[in-house]
Amino acid sequence: MRRMSRSIEGDLSWTQLNGGEMGLTKDRYERLNVRSMWKHEAWDFTECLADNLDLIGNLIGKNLELVGQERRVAPFLQLDILAKDTNTGKLVVIENQLEWSDTDHLGRLIAYSTVVDARIVIWVAPGFLYEHAKVLNRLNEWTEDDVEFYGIQVEVVKKTADSDPESRFFKVVYPGGWELENTSQNVPSSSPQIQKYTEFFEPIVKELLMTGFTEILPKKRFGDTGRFFPSPVNEGIWYAASLEKNSDAWVTLHIEADSNEMTKVIFDKLQTEAETIESSIIVDCDLEWHWLKHDNKRDRFSSVNIRMDADINDPEAKLQETKAWMLHLLPQLKEVFEPRIAKILKTS
Repeated sequence: MRRMSRSIEGDLSWTQLNGGEMGLTKDRYERLNVRSMWKHEAWDFTECLADNLDLIGNLIGKNLELVGQERRVAPFLQLDILAKDTNTGKLVVIENQLEWSDTDHLGRLIAYSTVVDARIVIWVAPGFLYEHAKVLNRLNEWTEDDVEFYGIQVEVVKKTADSDPESRFFKVVYPGGWELENTSQNVPSSSPQIQKYTEFFEPIVKELLMTGFTEILPKKRFGDTGRFFPSPVNEGIWYAASLEKNSDAWVTLHIEADSNEMTKVIFDKLQTEAETIESSIIVDCDLEWHWLKHDNKRDRFSSVNIRMDADINDPEAKLQETKAWMLHLLPQLKEVFEPRIAKILKTS
């Protein structure tokens, strides 16, 4: 079990430096970017929260027990953490993110809690916009007494120059009130580099939504450099486009099934058809394929990737070429892999 540094509830004072995440807290600790502790939302942050539910439970006065994490609760709905309050038996939904609150996560939170009939609903984020905190507060006012909504802010601090980073959690919204002064009217400005990635992927996502490739917005599973689109055949299958460091652009089939064994089964059976699969993808140039099977404990996934040379700092004409390359290949990957994976899952 991975342990988090212990939670401390205290005063919040937003210092709008470097995206509102870094600077000094009111108690004069150095505030760090939350991704300095958790790089990956699902594997690092969600997993740490699931392993340390007592941190959240103690904060809100509940005894929380894990039921499951990263669970598909309905088509296109994958819940971060499902827990229960052992004192009352009430189900608890926890939606967590490593970016400021947004409408997409708010919608997911409400959808998840409705589908599983949760009576305790918790949203964990590094910061809350005023409008989103107000919605949670209004939901507490409107709903029955046995339904509770919480907005919990997470931050990472260093108490001294030589100390290790430490996570801290604070209640921003809770039944009976909210901390208005600890919300913001605007999301702190992103770094210029992050803004480049946002502008690069926005038209790709829009086109894939319009053409029916996907029906929901993608996730950022490895930071801002990529977008992951879930497959309807299994919650562990994703199609991704990414623009990584070192001039690497990728389109990817990401395989992360419920168990390591099933992940290996899917990958191994697909790889037996590698030659047929690769010849099924139609492009005007040779493709650089990478079949990556991970057997170590840290990387619980395998992937099939196609690579090309590209960089987020390329000239605009080259960026447009990269976008077109991704938009051309992603639907073909889905068309080639989707029926094969469905057959493997049915027969395994």
